[in-house]
Amino acid sequence: MKKRSFALLGASFFIGLTKDIKSITAPKTKVSLPIFYAGHWLFYDELSHRHHNLDISSDLTIRIDERALDGKIEHIDERELSFLDEYGFHLRIDANDQGPVSLFDEADNRTYPIKLAPIIESQDVKNEDVD
Repeated sequence: MKKRSFALLGASFFIGLTKDIKSITAPKTKVSLPIFYAGHWLFYDELSHRHHNLDISSDLTIRIDERALDGKIEHIDERELSFLDEYGFHLRIDANDQGPVSLFDEADNRTYPIKLAPIIESQDVKNEDVD
């Protein structure tokens, strides 16, 4: 009977210890969801053979090819941002742990992979006379 009690006590201690270790080694960092989705994204439409820009601001204003979309955010979490446009169609931006990965357009019933646009820094070119 005493051996069984010690075994239960040891098992309980071990389970409690592993829970504590998991909470120490895997801290959860919360990122503001609007910041998580904000950025300048690119996608390609294979039917029209056109490249498009998708811009999401930190206040969740959505622009496609420099045109602001009228509508409202219906849902946002770590995996999905759902936007209802003025015509009643949804745009859904799906994400993984690193950030947005695709755009689903309900109007076209199509999903487009998206990628973060490269940052282009402006270069100030100075003309200097060489002696």
